[in-house]
Amino acid sequence: MKKVVIIGAGPGGYAAALRGSALGLEVTLIEKEHLGGTCLNWGCIPTKTYYHTTKVLREAREAKEITGELKVDFQALSQKQEEVVGQLVGGLKSLMKSASVKVIQGEGRLTEDGVVVDGQLLPADNVIIATGATPLTILGIEPNGEDVFTAKEIWDLKEIPSSMVILGGGVIGVEFATIFSQLGSKVTIVEREKSLLPQVAPQASRLVARHLKEAGVVIKTNTSATGYEKGRLKTEEGYIAGDILLVALGNRPNTNDLGLGEVGIALNERKEIIVDQNLETNKKGFFAIGDVNNMPYKLAHAASHQGALVAERISGVRNASFNSNLVPRTVFTYPELAEVGVFEGQKSRFPFSANGRALASGMSDGFVEVYGDDKKLNGVLIVGPEACELGNLASYALATNPTKENLKKAIMTHPTLGETFSEASLGLFGEAIHMIKRR
Repeated sequence: MKKVVIIGAGPGGYAAALRGSALGLEVTLIEKEHLGGTCLNWGCIPTKTYYHTTKVLREAREAKEITGELKVDFQALSQKQEEVVGQLVGGLKSLMKSASVKVIQGEGRLTEDGVVVDGQLLPADNVIIATGATPLTILGIEPNGEDVFTAKEIWDLKEIPSSMVILGGGVIGVEFATIFSQLGSKVTIVEREKSLLPQVAPQASRLVARHLKEAGVVIKTNTSATGYEKGRLKTEEGYIAGDILLVALGNRPNTNDLGLGEVGIALNERKEIIVDQNLETNKKGFFAIGDVNNMPYKLAHAASHQGALVAERISGVRNASFNSNLVPRTVFTYPELAEVGVFEGQKSRFPFSANGRALASGMSDGFVEVYGDDKKLNGVLIVGPEACELGNLASYALATNPTKENLKKAIMTHPTLGETFSEASLGLFGEAIHMIKRR
């Protein structure tokens, strides 16, 4: 039986552990903090708990048929997210126990023969590095637990701030702006690039920015921070006041103090572990998955998929490589946003304003765009209601030979938002039902 040691129990690490155990590997999982890592404890799950409540609040406020005062009990919301996290962590513990995965609390360091934890060598045939990443900060603008936070400490807030400044207009920044603007905070986003969400399609980021502005969010692009004084962020253009500052500048890979240099594992200029398409490092038998490696799209679901792939490769049951084009790149804003694949070829667009379910829900702003040729799809861009869910449909379609004939076989329930994907896809071939043909 092959012995596998995994460092890090986030989405990538625990997926590798559970899949590996199911395939007959002897798995040891090392975690220095909590099972589930950043995503479960401080990232994806807490933010989506808050997001869901504010989404319900926004939809109720915009529904003309609903009247009366609407407000959020922040203490109850905070307690809810703690309960959700606690339930999922408890579930993970049960899964590890039932799968006979040995979980060790501690910090692992690599050696030629395996991993050392607290002076004890854990011999391994293969090692999987899944240590994730840590929020970036700027020298002089660091979290203090009082008025400066990152996405990891923000959950310690006991009340809704009357105003907040968010440094960084990427995915993390705009998601928190979406949440806290609905909770009643006066929010200002400071972004050094020329637009919010600079990594996504510009037609999508413009729509998200418009909705944020309509919600009262002040957006300052082409603006860099130069310092911080209590209650004031200093920029090149002057000071911006806010009760709290959220630093949302992205993350840096956790590659320090692992012993990478001692075993000869190579890093790139961003200190990410360099891997090939099989997620193996330059050191044979040593793999790296998730935010710590140099693959694109630092997302929990990408890490989970990579973890399962590596476990299957080590066990010998499957030798598939990681295809980053199939990763849904999602942003939980109003409207939601999802990108899958590559935006190459001809384009077909279908608006949510022509979809019955979207109109009935009162959330009809946005569109689905598909890219491809007269034979198959290459990519999908969705901006609108439940786009993050619809992104899964797009990924599945792209993964399963999305030819014209195969797409025509699919039957979408009516009325549903998924019909927009079908209409846009068939529109690429000139066969959409509810699309005006331009002569």
